[in-house]
Amino acid sequence: MSTVEIPTSIWSRLGQQLPSAAAISGLLLMIALLLKNFVEWTINMVRAIAAPYQLDYGEGIVWQQAKMIMSGNAYGDINEVPHIVFHYPPVFHVTASLTSSMLGMDGLAAGRLVSAVSCAGASIAVGYLVWHSAPSSANQAARLISAICASLIPIAFMPIAFWSALYRVDNLAILLTMLGLCFGTKAIGNRICLVTSALFFVLALFTKQTMIAAPLACFAATYLSDRRTALAGLALGVLIGLPLFISLMAETNGGFLRHIVGYNANRIDITNLTMVWGILKYYPVLVSLPLAWLALSYGGRLLDMRASSTGAATGLQWRSGFNPRPALLSITYLSLTTLTLPAVLKSGAAFNYLTEWMYALAIGLGYQLQFAVKQALNFLQESWKSEIGTVAGKARILGFVPAAVFFMLAVQVEMASPQSQLTFDKDMERTQEYKALQRLVASTSKPVISDDMVVLVRAGKQVYLESAIIAELTSLGKFDESELLGLMANKQFAFIITNGRAEDEIFRARYTPAMRQSILDNYPNETKLAGLTIHWPQP
Repeated sequence: MSTVEIPTSIWSRLGQQLPSAAAISGLLLMIALLLKNFVEWTINMVRAIAAPYQLDYGEGIVWQQAKMIMSGNAYGDINEVPHIVFHYPPVFHVTASLTSSMLGMDGLAAGRLVSAVSCAGASIAVGYLVWHSAPSSANQAARLISAICASLIPIAFMPIAFWSALYRVDNLAILLTMLGLCFGTKAIGNRICLVTSALFFVLALFTKQTMIAAPLACFAATYLSDRRTALAGLALGVLIGLPLFISLMAETNGGFLRHIVGYNANRIDITNLTMVWGILKYYPVLVSLPLAWLALSYGGRLLDMRASSTGAATGLQWRSGFNPRPALLSITYLSLTTLTLPAVLKSGAAFNYLTEWMYALAIGLGYQLQFAVKQALNFLQESWKSEIGTVAGKARILGFVPAAVFFMLAVQVEMASPQSQLTFDKDMERTQEYKALQRLVASTSKPVISDDMVVLVRAGKQVYLESAIIAELTSLGKFDESELLGLMANKQFAFIITNGRAEDEIFRARYTPAMRQSILDNYPNETKLAGLTIHWPQP
């Protein structure tokens, strides 16, 4: 490579060191903003755990489900009171209930604590996967820095940051999945890791039945290197999961499968694309960089599959210096989670359907950060050690590449800071109004229908129905609402609490046309309390 002769002056030295200075400055800025975001996330988790009221529509129903699971009354006939669908298997519900009992915590706070800790644990697992992907001979400083940054990236995505504060099953399911991946990378030749990986994958599936991308990715990556280990892992998963499934089916008289599959049905709602775009438009860098890495891998720029003499793909090589199996596993995982994204188009889906995919994106970003951090540290070392007057012109230009990556990520994290999505404005005022609503619910002997189901549980009331799923099942012909309409016509409910009024979109989404009309006809009087609308019957 030809070199450019540079005069021996302070300006030449500064010019020579400018690329490395820009890269290190960008790296420090990115780390600082990731840490700032982490501190904000931690503060919000503490406040969320302490908040006595509902933060999301789905929290109350999951809390009610947990109480019914622990009392042995779960997965019953949807046509009988209470009209509650158990959307998921019971691992989270049991974990949250045991946490509440063991720590002596409020039930809602305990479930939120499980979610927050699970999010933190899953993020640490992302960092471990990035760390483990590099060979032991790699630059240890670059390896450590990229792993730390990768573990901070997940909570830079608003869906992950928001959902980690909720009494919902998703975060525990993802933690168990990530632990399965971590042990799965070491499963070949290690029986303990093989068994542990299979156990975590089964527990993840019995937390949220859709968590199939990670075990499939682990099986595929292992199969290419060692078919016997891959098949042994699959057999272990069946041996662990099948008795659990049979036990749940026997305990619930077949209701377990009927709920998580039969009742858990939804129509296609193409308008959810608006929601997806509304989220992803804030993350062009966090999304495009790992997807570009994925495309380059499949294009053969990074991944080189070479068959051995036996015909198996044991000659797998990673052209950029990564350990082949962890890298292939991560590529497959990102591919499969990308392929499952159309599930977000089912009616009632929220942006939590993007969270597992975003964890896979974070792993891909961590891989790319290893390149950039290593390059930045190398340029820093070479620029100070090199002889004055002999610096390759091309190398100086390339020195700005990691700087550009770091600055783009830093700006992205700051501009799309997710913590504003979980706010506690007028916290004390809201708490007082919520307690007043709780007292109102507790004061009546009649059942209450409420979109805020947390207030029902806190008031000692049984959740009578979950309006959104009842509306969905009615529209699919799986539930007959005529009995409900008769009860409403006879004023058998003390009052009905909804998010919004009859003309609002959220109201229309959670109640069928017949139920909306019945509320207007039989509960025509309205008052507002704690941000909710209370519909009262005619005196």
